[in-house]
Amino acid sequence: MRNKIWTLLFLVPALFFFIATVIYPLLYNFVLSFTNWDGYSMSGVRFIGWDNYRSLFTFPDLLQPFVNTLKFAVFTTVIQNLLQLLLALVLDSKLKTRSFARVAFYIPALLSGVVLSSIFTYLLGYNGALNEFLRSAGLESLVNDWFGNGDTALGLLMGINVWQWTGFGAIIYLAALQGIPTDYYEAAKIDGAGAGSRFRHITFPLLMPAVTILTFLGISGGLKLFELPFIITKGGPAGATNTIATFIFSLNAGGRVALACAISIVLMLFIALLTGLQLFVTRKREVEA
Repeated sequence: MRNKIWTLLFLVPALFFFIATVIYPLLYNFVLSFTNWDGYSMSGVRFIGWDNYRSLFTFPDLLQPFVNTLKFAVFTTVIQNLLQLLLALVLDSKLKTRSFARVAFYIPALLSGVVLSSIFTYLLGYNGALNEFLRSAGLESLVNDWFGNGDTALGLLMGINVWQWTGFGAIIYLAALQGIPTDYYEAAKIDGAGAGSRFRHITFPLLMPAVTILTFLGISGGLKLFELPFIITKGGPAGATNTIATFIFSLNAGGRVALACAISIVLMLFIALLTGLQLFVTRKREVEA
């Protein structure tokens, strides 16, 4: 009993901060979503029931941010997983510079969204380093407003996100690869299995726990994307990079806080549903070594 009491005492500070910073704001946000609060004064606040939630189904401005967010989450998750696995296989080989490469590829994951946004704005802005190089090289025809072009802006943000997290995922895949017993491969070679068969029947099934984790992180992170489009493009041009998170922020800034609260609750439920389905599907394919 004494050990249990001490355990509970050590849990109290973390539990207090979790309730204060996660549970209470979540419940408060849920309550506000049933009101008409504008974010400034509580004097005229009144309960309006499910009106905010009903309006989401007929709110035309919400469609493009939703589509952009879904595109971003799906494409970056798929591309990241492929590149992360490929990089992990390379780093698991007998490269002389593999230790340096592991550190180098992991560094982008340590950078914040604000820092990344500043770096790529400097590189790819209209007056950025890339365009200045093209002008100085006499290639003015190739100069482009990369983030100001609706055809390239969202793709560039995807590329930045993939570049940032590829090294992080590769380390997780690498750890999973190194945890696979070599006896399995030796037995498969004796049975005449080629490299493709060994990867399909041994490597990939035993990597499924890592696939589960990285797919979960990719989907949930992509659906909550905020920093990159907010800082680099402000959701433009013409809403081409507007995500649900940046759209919620614009509603807050415009005094439609209650509606923003309703959208954030629906987004949370959508992320929980999608990631829950993904965990159910991928965990069924997990195999223990």
